[in-house]
Amino acid sequence: MKSKHLVAASVSVACLLAGSMAQAQDVYAKFFGGWTIPSDQNFDLESRATGVSEPSGLDFSTGFAAGAALGFAVSPSVALEIEYVYRHADVELGDEPVPASGSTSSNAVMLNAIYDLPRVGATQAIQPYVGAGLGVGNMSYEGDDGDDMNLDGDYSFAYQAIAGLGYQVSNQGSLYTEIRYFGTTDQTVKDNEVQFDSGYGTVDVLFGYNYRF
Repeated sequence: MKSKHLVAASVSVACLLAGSMAQAQDVYAKFFGGWTIPSDQNFDLESRATGVSEPSGLDFSTGFAAGAALGFAVSPSVALEIEYVYRHADVELGDEPVPASGSTSSNAVMLNAIYDLPRVGATQAIQPYVGAGLGVGNMSYEGDDGDDMNLDGDYSFAYQAIAGLGYQVSNQGSLYTEIRYFGTTDQTVKDNEVQFDSGYGTVDVLFGYNYRF
């Protein structure tokens, strides 16, 4: 129920923000992708049938992230945006010596506030900025071929911090690069047999294009 309320609240706020965008003059769209570096996790893996648990965890490899955002300027320095991000990474589940291998995927819907710092460079084409976002995110685990362990996570509260640099390449377009920290509060990730409770956190290095209509 908690995750459903979080999703419903996020959708409601997103609809209100989309309505504001329709009235705004300075609207933009962003498309981006890059690397995601998830933080390793330690937790107890619990049998849903017996309630017995044992120490376990996730040992991540570097993965990829991709997403898009729609935003509008509310002042010369501040913008608000709705964003969707997908993250994927290979992972090992369990402790040595025989961990199970698989992959994780994550979906996040975020509402971001972006603050533009003073422009720099000889032509004032470089735009530093910082930002923060709140929303909802989940994580799921899928075992490799031959492993039938597939666990889905509830949506939980998500947050992120953003710092980046944009470079204007035309009157309407700019390229940018940024680094983020993204995290969620604890969520239950489960299938019919086992479950665990854990948060999900990543550092992302992203590259993108911003187009202003």
